[in-house]
Amino acid sequence: MAKYIEVPLEQLREPSSAARLDPEDESITELAESIAQIGLINPITVKAVEGGFEVVAGHRRLLACRLINFSPVPCMLQEEGEDVTYEVMSAENISRKDLTPMEEAAILREMQEQRNYGVKTLAKVIGKSPAWVKQRLDLLRLPSDLQAHIHKNGMAIETARVLAKVDDPDVREKWARDVIKNGVSTRAVILWVNGYLNSKAMEEFEGDARELATEDGPVLVPKGTCWVCGGREEYQNMKSIMLCPFCYRELLRAKLERSPDDRTTHCSRDNASGTGPEGRQEAGKVRGEDGYPVQNTE
Repeated sequence: MAKYIEVPLEQLREPSSAARLDPEDESITELAESIAQIGLINPITVKAVEGGFEVVAGHRRLLACRLINFSPVPCMLQEEGEDVTYEVMSAENISRKDLTPMEEAAILREMQEQRNYGVKTLAKVIGKSPAWVKQRLDLLRLPSDLQAHIHKNGMAIETARVLAKVDDPDVREKWARDVIKNGVSTRAVILWVNGYLNSKAMEEFEGDARELATEDGPVLVPKGTCWVCGGREEYQNMKSIMLCPFCYRELLRAKLERSPDDRTTHCSRDNASGTGPEGRQEAGKVRGEDGYPVQNTE
């Protein structure tokens, strides 16, 4: 049975029948960056030879370790005379209960590289569903910081996949730490990310609108409706809040109990400027959903 050891980098030899790999290949460079970030998740399988250890499985990982001078290297030492097929050994490894999702993903990727397996074949060899295999392999496409949180901090896979939509690494890392520290649910993270993406989309729209305004004249700025008073306001000036179910119900109840007069006099700023409900009535103009006057065609 193979046993775990840590081997100095200089004692590791490339496989005797290794395929010719370019150490500067982009995929190996990316693997090296991942190892530098979160360590070598899947140990290299080796056998003892004169003067060191020969790699049995994990040639790419060896090259990646050499790129960043990663030493000592986690290895699984195959005992002399051990006659265990690669598939059986890999299936046994991935069936261990103490593996993290990232460790499972690393084993699956190695099996793909060693045997050129597709998802369905991998699933059959290890006794898992194709959907499970694909989900694990997709983890390797996540930003390395999220891979580290899954591996080291136990972040839920679904939460990491949602956070991956945030392209600002500082924002993503702050939220990731909040999730881990406070046990934030995936559902809450979805709300955060949706708000972030909507805000970013609005910023991009406003940038385009400014360009159009200089080229073709003024443009209509999109407005939203205030949920409390019914007034119209530019989206960039509107605010959002997070509510628990109880507070949401109380706010909804209070809104429904308010009289029409209360709602029309709520926003003094809008009423004074003629953009609130009362102001629009005083102006004697019918306004559309965007808050702009609608021409009377009668």
